[in-house]
Amino acid sequence: MGYILNSATLDTLHVANLLATALKTEAPDLILTGLQSDDLGYGQTGVILAELLGLPSSTIIMQVQVTNDVQPGKVRVKRELEDGWFQHIEMPLPAVLTIQSGLNKLRYATLMGIKKAKTKEIKVITLEVAG
Repeated sequence: MGYILNSATLDTLHVANLLATALKTEAPDLILTGLQSDDLGYGQTGVILAELLGLPSSTIIMQVQVTNDVQPGKVRVKRELEDGWFQHIEMPLPAVLTIQSGLNKLRYATLMGIKKAKTKEIKVITLEVAG
């Protein structure tokens, strides 16, 4: 189910509150957010979202691995540090990760995928509902 945020402009806390409200009913195992927005570039929404949901989080993620060699209920991530250093950590699921640009190459949707997407329900959450 998709969500549309009914707002022209919101600060980081309000966006995180809206997302947290929407995600509480979904109960996902893994939440991926961008590292920072193009408009203000704060880079805080994912971290605040994790705090509001009471989930572990990690930032500046370059690689995500959820495979058989990772323990069930865990995810292995590669974080970018400064001066060309990286950190590899395992985290429990559910978790929130803020993804660095360039993590994956974009792929185009198939015709079948586009047709399926047209039938999906879009749930609208207004600011009044999300509080």
